[in-house]
Amino acid sequence: MKRVLGLALLLLGCAEPDGERDDPCGVDQGLVGEACEAIVCPAASRLCLDAVEMEICNEHGTSRTRISCPEGEICHDGECVVSECLPGQLRCTEGGLRERCARDGRGYQPDPCPVGQGCAEGDGGVACEAQICTPDGTRCHEVGERAPQLQRCNAGGTAWVDDRCNVALSEICMVIDDVAGCHRPLCDPGDTGCFDDHTIGICNAARNGWDPDRSCDQEAGEVCAGGRCVSQCELEVGNTSYMGCEFFAAELGNLTTLGHEQHPYALVVANPMDGPVSVDVTYKAHEGAEPAYAQMISNRRVDPPGEILHSEVRDAARQLVPGQDRLSGLIQGVEIPSGGTATLLIMVNGERFNVGPAVLNGRGTGLDYKGLRLVSTRPVVVYQFNPLCCNTNASNDASLLLPVSGLGRRYHAFAGPSWPFGRNYYPGTVTLIGTQDETQVDLYFEHAPHHTLILDRQGMPVPDADGRATVTLNRFQTLNLESGNLGDLTGLRMEADKPIGLFGGAVCSQLPFGSRACDHLEEQLLPDETWGRRYVGAPFRRRNPESLQETGYFRLIAGEDGVRVGFDPPIEQLLADSVEAGIPYGVGSPIPSCTDFLQGQILILGPHENCEFNTRLGFKAESEHRFAMMHFMSGQESTGLAAHAGDPAMMVVAPMDQYRDQYMFLTPSTYHVDYVNVVGPENMGIRLDGHPVAEMPCEAPEDPNEAPCLLQPWQEFGRSGQGSLILRVDDGPHVIESAGGDRFGLMVYAFDSHVSYAYPGGLDLTKY
Repeated sequence: MKRVLGLALLLLGCAEPDGERDDPCGVDQGLVGEACEAIVCPAASRLCLDAVEMEICNEHGTSRTRISCPEGEICHDGECVVSECLPGQLRCTEGGLRERCARDGRGYQPDPCPVGQGCAEGDGGVACEAQICTPDGTRCHEVGERAPQLQRCNAGGTAWVDDRCNVALSEICMVIDDVAGCHRPLCDPGDTGCFDDHTIGICNAARNGWDPDRSCDQEAGEVCAGGRCVSQCELEVGNTSYMGCEFFAAELGNLTTLGHEQHPYALVVANPMDGPVSVDVTYKAHEGAEPAYAQMISNRRVDPPGEILHSEVRDAARQLVPGQDRLSGLIQGVEIPSGGTATLLIMVNGERFNVGPAVLNGRGTGLDYKGLRLVSTRPVVVYQFNPLCCNTNASNDASLLLPVSGLGRRYHAFAGPSWPFGRNYYPGTVTLIGTQDETQVDLYFEHAPHHTLILDRQGMPVPDADGRATVTLNRFQTLNLESGNLGDLTGLRMEADKPIGLFGGAVCSQLPFGSRACDHLEEQLLPDETWGRRYVGAPFRRRNPESLQETGYFRLIAGEDGVRVGFDPPIEQLLADSVEAGIPYGVGSPIPSCTDFLQGQILILGPHENCEFNTRLGFKAESEHRFAMMHFMSGQESTGLAAHAGDPAMMVVAPMDQYRDQYMFLTPSTYHVDYVNVVGPENMGIRLDGHPVAEMPCEAPEDPNEAPCLLQPWQEFGRSGQGSLILRVDDGPHVIESAGGDRFGLMVYAFDSHVSYAYPGGLDLTKY
């Protein structure tokens, strides 16, 4: 034991000989070289002094070294790191919120101001200040007599900052709809405008609106327009639609057989306005005579079927208006309630007032005073029926009348071809009406021999060698032109120095040519200025789906530039359908066939040329130049039916550019069944008299008494995106509209035994 203890002591004594210690320094010292120095920091430590400077301790802990982080870096936890901001730094966002830089400098964090204060930056840095305005709000700040200065609230809402209006554009600071901004003044002191539809306004002090000044006479139908009270008629003149306050009508030549004389010509007037309307109808007996009021007969019995027609007024509920259920005498001040209609059976001095006379062999060409002028106190819709009743007449048609505001100076005529039978024929007709005195009209008969006229009456000059003839029309004066045997007046063009009215048609014509039976044709024609580049040809309701020969006829006229018309579906497909139907144009027909004008799938017509094709399909037609299109209905024989299958009728096809989103239209009570085609894209939300048509399908499609109802849902034509739906409608006035304001076309027509009518339900008459 003693030996072991001694060995241990020996070892301890030899562990650290004098002069060979590893660290001779004290506990609070560090050996640097051979010297002991005081420890001042943890060995090899790194300490951030501020955001960018750092202190590094040496490995002995005896000294410190200060360094700065490179540009773009900050000191964080003893390391230089890439930074976005200086920790603790404040800023105001574009939205006026205060943010503070995070401790690691790697982004800002929200540091919102107290409620009611906003972030503001100034010379003293970022601070929270009281909000005095709504951030980004504006005001017009008036300083002395200077124009108001536009000021904008800063993002924090703590101050107003001056903004500038464009003086070069005459802008000033104005408050419109409670928002201040830079605008051109709406008016100058003393100017008048419209405070609302029925009140004249005077420019307010801020020059940004109108203060009420005086009211218009609403009972008289006045409205405010352009700072003055005007009648709705004066306002409608600039609106150029089928509604208006002045119309010219004419009873066109029709059959004198089959008891035609007992079937009255009628004007039917519909009132679409909110208040009542008063109507006058005048005529002029001869040159030098003063205009006089036309007359209406109270009633007329038509035999068979023993029906009695009346001159009458009905209200919006289609009920007879007391005291106006048996009108007679002069057509002066006939009052029609809002939404109501007036039926006026017209005579002059107890006799018919027809253009013509309607006699065989076209001997009705000439000048005469056969125009009727209808004026109203508010805009109305007017139709003429020739005659009003009925299938026992076996020859009638109807036309939508165009207001004088929608008439033009340049026209191309559509007409029906002459109908030969034996050694006789009924002519096609074109009728001009003067709306102002001393109207000079140049007529161009360019397509002989089909423009051959029977010049059997005085007043019609003979065309010169170039086919030109000039006539002068006065107000109320008519020029009636009737074609020769196998003649056709379609394509006849005319130019007037004042607006005129133009009707086209035929005394009695067949479709297809040479097929029974003939029917009267008439339609008021659109001026060239209203033609379009795009049309949709929608088929009429099929009367007999099993018949291959029931078809529609479409005639096109080119203007002075000619046209190249494309079709969807392709015209080859449309014509193939007509070949399948097996319907010929007829031997000797004067109508040019469109097959003669085709180059591939394009129909090419030269200036003022026209042609016709027939098809059972619907289509869209489009050209780079404007053209016109007419739709003809085929006769009853084409259907193979014995009754209620109609006969030829003609209808203007409205250009797509003239479509509307709402129509008021009328269907008469003297036909077996009435139909409406709505033409346009799918899913327009069509409403008839306030009811969605999609919710009113026909439960009994063949029952004519079930109306109104949706007979045929929308069907697309080719891949055009255009199509039509078909409604069966009841008698009387109707309003049809699209829920979303989509524009659409409207066709109105009816069938009865050997008779029919067709007209557009309305259209705009914008001139191009």
